[in-house]
Amino acid sequence: MLLALPILVPLLTAIVLHLLPQRSRLLRVVAFSGSICVLIASVWKFAMDALLFPLRLAAAVVGFLNFFSMMFSNQPLITAGGPAPIIASWLMHEYHSARAVAVYMAACAVVSLVALALLRPAHGADE
Repeated sequence: MLLALPILVPLLTAIVLHLLPQRSRLLRVVAFSGSICVLIASVWKFAMDALLFPLRLAAAVVGFLNFFSMMFSNQPLITAGGPAPIIASWLMHEYHSARAVAVYMAACAVVSLVALALLRPAHGADE
């Protein structure tokens, strides 16, 4: 039914507009433009749903797995550190040494210190 709505609304509007008297030209224009807007919005919504379906499905699966991870291990799959644990695991796998992970952590620390040095005080903050 929802897929038929973008087609039915302009058709029903055209039928109703045909039954209106010729004097109400403004009403015809407003009703027809409204039906065209419904058609465009419906097609746009359907296209966005179709394009974003894989991303929404992946988010649902991760949320589902995250729920069970929290239930049984009290640790979420999604951590506040972002991709750092994944990158550290990959470095350990590739280089078979903790030195690569240490260099990565040092580089992250340098980036954080540079960002802190460039940080300006907030306006109106108490000093």
